[in-house]
Amino acid sequence: MTYQEATDYLFNQLPQYQIMGPGAYKPGLDTARALDDMTGNPHRRYPTIHVAGTNGKGSVSHMLASVLQQAGYRTGLYTSPHLRDFRERILVDGEMIPKQKVVNFVDKHYDCMKELGLSFFEMSTALAFDYFDQSDVEVAVIETGLGGRLDATNLIIPIVSVITNIGLDHMALLGDTLPKIAAEKAGIIKKSIPVIIGEADARQAVRKTEFRTDVIGSNTRLAGASLEMIDLPGRESRLRKALASIQQDYDFIFIDCPPSLDLLTLNGLCACDSILIPVQCEYYALEGLSELISTLKTVRKKYNPYLDIEGVVFTMFAVRYNLTLQVVEQVKKYFGNKVYQTTIPRSIRVSEAPSYGQPINFYEPKGKGSEAYMDLAIEFVKRNRPAEAAPKRRRKAAAPVETMGLADGKTEG
Repeated sequence: MTYQEATDYLFNQLPQYQIMGPGAYKPGLDTARALDDMTGNPHRRYPTIHVAGTNGKGSVSHMLASVLQQAGYRTGLYTSPHLRDFRERILVDGEMIPKQKVVNFVDKHYDCMKELGLSFFEMSTALAFDYFDQSDVEVAVIETGLGGRLDATNLIIPIVSVITNIGLDHMALLGDTLPKIAAEKAGIIKKSIPVIIGEADARQAVRKTEFRTDVIGSNTRLAGASLEMIDLPGRESRLRKALASIQQDYDFIFIDCPPSLDLLTLNGLCACDSILIPVQCEYYALEGLSELISTLKTVRKKYNPYLDIEGVVFTMFAVRYNLTLQVVEQVKKYFGNKVYQTTIPRSIRVSEAPSYGQPINFYEPKGKGSEAYMDLAIEFVKRNRPAEAAPKRRRKAAAPVETMGLADGKTEG
């Protein structure tokens, strides 16, 4: 068998997606796994990196292979489709698979291919796995063909999986919505294997809720974001840039900052027009408030000159405690009419609501905590009519820091 005969068989006899479309797609890994077993599971004898996604997976695969090669690793790279020569799909250190290797593989497994009814992609994937093993690669970068969960490449157990940005592609096979398509791409994720994902547009990250509020959620992994962003360019303005695409979709966007003055909080302060400060009626809350005002002064000077104080809200409020009254007196002394009239009382129900995944006005609609937050919302809206939303407010200068209260960064005990 010659190379021309081998490629003629591959292109003309095996089902190929580029020619047949969805008819060449196999919703399962049975035949791919059968051929893999016949060839001795070669991909198990070298480390692999699995790459899936919609936009950029080919570029990411090539860049990874280039970096690994420059670092001194003998590197295999499997991508699709090819432009001119089928052998472009299978590279070792940038060199295409030799023609004779293609001939030998097709000749050796010809009967098996016919018996199993393999697709073009299943065969080429098995060829890549086998050639990388023969070439003694130290690592192989494997790009998925279509989707991920049922892709022939998903036989591997990689050292790391990479999922680039997700878009609407192959909707007839992968699903007609981004979540459905993302679920198929995420099928390459395996237990205990690290996963690197692409950036998501803010609009893609928005989730509708049953509480008539849109949410961009988070999880515990955000705790390490401050360290990961330290060396990134424009690290303090990444949230502001991310929210720019959806800013005109809403009258108000609330950013819940962590209870610390770290890089995440700095991103929140750089992204917003004003801040609403909840203050617990405790002595140490005054100390924290002092530090916050000092930080605001720095942020306004270096990053966000339009940043203003929206107001101060007392939480954990209990009028029967002398300390509560003392804290209120101190804060009102410095912030004047910036202090909201509404206070949030101490309430077990308010503390319980998050554990049930509900806001307090749904968890206990008639409770005092719910009523207090409703009053706060009403007072907030009265102070901020939609006509005075973000675009117009940004055109007027914020009040000087010295008039915001606590100008010297200290409080009186």
